[in-house]
Amino acid sequence: MMFSSTLALIAVIAMILLLRLGAVRTAFLRRHGTPDGDMKITARLSLDGGKRHLTLLDIAGHQAVVLTGGPSDLLVPWPATDRTIPSGGVA
Repeated sequence: MMFSSTLALIAVIAMILLLRLGAVRTAFLRRHGTPDGDMKITARLSLDGGKRHLTLLDIAGHQAVVLTGGPSDLLVPWPATDRTIPSGGVA
């Protein structure tokens, strides 16, 4: 009886430590992107009461918008930043 209680306590402590490590790593990745710096979340917006999310990603200097949580996920590339609109109208 004492052995199973001790084993359960050790398992709970191990889970708490692993969750803490995961939370610290997740917070680090949100602040700094991936370890090689290729991708990071720039902004995130909840839609429909949190069922769907609109996320702006920066992937190696290129932006993309991702819509998730619906019947299908959608990835839309952001227009290039070097495109300029002529003074007379639409590009």
